Amino acid sequence: MIDIREVLINKCKVMQGDRIAVGLSGGADSVCLLLLLCGAREELGLDICAVHVHHGLRGAEADEDLSFAKELAERLGVEFESVRIDAREIARSKGVSVEEAGRGARYEALRRCAAGGLVAVGHHLDDQAETILMNIVRGSGLAGAAGMDWRSGDIIRPLLSVPRTEIEEWLRERGQSWRTDSTNLSDDYTRNRIRHSVMPVLADINGRAAAHICAFGDDCREALEIEEKLAEELFQTAQIGKERIAFDAGALRGAQKAAACRAIQKAIAMLAGSSRDIGRIHLEQTAALAAQDAAGGVDLPCGLRAEREYGLVVISSGGYFAGRAGESDRLIARLNKELSGARVFSAEGTPDIPKKEYTKWFDYDKIEGTLVWRTRREGDTIALAGVGEKSAARFMLDLKIPAGERGFLPLLADGSQIVWVPGYRISEAYKVTSGTKRIIEINIEGVYGK
Repeated sequence: MIDIREVLINKCKVMQGDRIAVGLSGGADSVCLLLLLCGAREELGLDICAVHVHHGLRGAEADEDLSFAKELAERLGVEFESVRIDAREIARSKGVSVEEAGRGARYEALRRCAAGGLVAVGHHLDDQAETILMNIVRGSGLAGAAGMDWRSGDIIRPLLSVPRTEIEEWLRERGQSWRTDSTNLSDDYTRNRIRHSVMPVLADINGRAAAHICAFGDDCREALEIEEKLAEELFQTAQIGKERIAFDAGALRGAQKAAACRAIQKAIAMLAGSSRDIGRIHLEQTAALAAQDAAGGVDLPCGLRAEREYGLVVISSGGYFAGRAGESDRLIARLNKELSGARVFSAEGTPDIPKKEYTKWFDYDKIEGTLVWRTRREGDTIALAGVGEKSAARFMLDLKIPAGERGFLPLLADGSQIVWVPGYRISEAYKVTSGTKRIIEINIEGVYGK
């Protein structure tokens, strides 16, 4: 059996005095885990509690599991907490499987008992091998092939290198009984089909098949660490906003494919708040945008979309595009409020035209209508030096203003004539010249905060 102290300190990164909530189903793995932790309790000053969740699924059998777990915890002098749930009802209300509903309830109860400490679960070597096979079959990359880790956030798995047979033999030697969940004998669940049908065949081919699969998972985890480092470096070069993350297309294209996909996955997860439902196809399609010259896009989970915008690959939330209209409206309202106080004065004897980005002078007498701040409309044009009139749409395209920005960009307009595009250009038709008699000064410094 493992040296539990070494595993807890070096693999699970447990600290002296940590509080650990142990998932105690009553099965061999959870019983073994609790006994081992109790054995290290005094030396490491561990504060241990045991948690048993009654799922309301197996009638008297489940009641007996609860009694067994409670008696064991009491015998070991361990704090005990039991939770009763209706797994079927939770599954129905949340639209998930009964298995997933039960798992969620277990971790919720464990974390409540841990009170900010650690959660210990009894996953062992055979569980690890089954998990790796399931992930590979489902099409996962290195992250799935790496399987479970000794520690994932607040969850620790001290038995991860111990085979099921060794756990059971260790308990028999100590005269310790355990409970067997009858649902583990059913092939209704994917894991059970792999456990009962696939693993025995692999064991016939090689008796150490499970151990070899887990060793492969360890190799994948090491490769994943390297990939993660490269992905993090790539991710840090991105323009990271609250609702928008933009990668340089060249950097994405030049990166190792796995690292590029991993960086994209981090971006999607950051914007979506979860990595759930992000598949290989989403990552590869987004990475492929970096290799194409034309504009294009990919719909992603959680209402996200990836777009190729000139030299960038931009991942945006639905809120970025949908919420942009409201943001633009508020900005334009502020600009028009400032416009009402614009200063008009004589051009005679005035100093040089200011060279400020957000303060501009225009020939007041060339204004034919009423100046107004608004967004682009069909038929808008702007006069450019050496070019003449150009459509606003073509002007924005030539300046490589991102497609997602063009419809929301505030423009100062005189009818269909664009007078000023802040941050880009003013119209030649409204510039102050030697013949200008009156000047209007438009100052938007306070709005843009420059």
